Amino acid sequence: MTLIIRDLAKSFATEGKPPVEALASLNLEVLDHEFVSVLGPSGCGKTTLLRIVAGLETATSGTVELDGGAVTRPCPRMAMIFQEYSLYPWRNVLDNIAFGLEVKGEPAAERRKVAAQYLDLVSLADFAYHYPYELSGGMRQRVAVARALAI
Repeated sequence: MTLIIRDLAKSFATEGKPPVEALASLNLEVLDHEFVSVLGPSGCGKTTLLRIVAGLETATSGTVELDGGAVTRPCPRMAMIFQEYSLYPWRNVLDNIAFGLEVKGEPAAERRKVAAQYLDLVSLADFAYHYPYELSGGMRQRVAVARALAI
């Protein structure tokens, strides 16, 4: 998977003040099998960048391409783990992990098999039938990671 970002900019309008420039002239190329971290202080635009790359937000200018195609809306090949875990409180851990697979239309047996595999990967197999309120914050974050990896 190749990600190319060219001249990306994002500004937010503010009432009675000049726009806030979150990103400006950003260029980045991430090649297949590369691992990249985005670091910076609070408020520097990291989350804005990731939301644009995920197709959850539009840039003011510039382009984002994934494998040669423009990213203009959410892409089923990408997943984002938000700072808030965004787990469904009425679904147990296993069903939370399987959710993305359900949306993709995977058969129930396959969803459970894949979800169990990633549940084991994040060392939470013993908590498959627990609900989010029964987990610690770190455990909830691992469920969110497993859900992203499962799709």
